[in-house]
Amino acid sequence: QSAIPKGTILAIAITTVSYVIMAIMTGAMVVRDASGSVDDFFNGTFTDCFNKTCPYGLQNSFQVMELVSAFGPLIYAGCFAATLSSALASLVSAPKVFQALCKDNLYPYITFFGKGYGKNGEPVRGYVLTFFISLVFL
Repeated sequence: QSAIPKGTILAIAITTVSYVIMAIMTGAMVVRDASGSVDDFFNGTFTDCFNKTCPYGLQNSFQVMELVSAFGPLIYAGCFAATLSSALASLVSAPKVFQALCKDNLYPYITFFGKGYGKNGEPVRGYVLTFFISLVFL
């Protein structure tokens, strides 16, 4: 019974530490403002952004992680995989939560969706409802 809370806390802690480490490493590798000009780099004025706008640097460029990574497209693949994983987790967990609401009879007229199928009581009606709601928003 204590494995799920420990695992959840550990997952949150590991994620937080990895985000903090990435923020520190990125801040140590990339200057805040940069002009992107080679001539400014050799003159030592590449961070002089008081009189002009600087499109590069940690503060101005949203593609910094791609620039400092070993293989840039891997960043896009990771973002896509994380988005897909979160979407699928939501599509699977929402019907189960909705089924629990229906079984507890918290809201009138929705007990129809509380019926489970199979030995695990899968909320098939909730899956169908989630599918149609998702279809409406696509």
